Amino acid sequence: METAKVDVAGNALVAAAAALAMELERFGAAVAAAAALPLGSREQLEEAGRALQAVAAADQLVGAGLAGLGAALAGARERRAAHADAAAVRVDELAQRSAAWEALSVRYHGVAEAAAQALAQVTPAAPSTSGLGPLVERARELAVAAGTQGFADVAEQADALAGQLARTQARLAALA
Repeated sequence: METAKVDVAGNALVAAAAALAMELERFGAAVAAAAALPLGSREQLEEAGRALQAVAAADQLVGAGLAGLGAALAGARERRAAHADAAAVRVDELAQRSAAWEALSVRYHGVAEAAAQALAQVTPAAPSTSGLGPLVERARELAVAAGTQGFADVAEQADALAGQLARTQARLAALA
């Protein structure tokens, strides 16, 4: 299975994570700047107060970034759920198609087995074709049913069997 490529530029989750990372860096830088300021004079205390206001503002931006990332994660969860729902639908479709194919396959093998039994009873002394007519018809009906359901493999096999049985029936009728 091929790995999907992510459009980083248009991906809301990546954009939200990048924005949060940037705000965290700014917040850390604001905290480091505020911590480095000396507190030895009134002017320095006022400067430290302004620096701490910048820290509080940066912290609010980090909170907004976390909310944005949370929203992007919620969107990712919704996309995942939609994909999972689509996969579940496909699982159901596969189960139904598999059951339909299996039923057609069982019918095909039934016709093929009945044909083998009918042909086993044919001898040069008694080249009867009486058992082949209904089998030709069953094989043709199966080919139509398989084709209608979209199973070309079973339709082709059943059609080939019908043709083979019809040719055998014609040869036996010529011998009789």
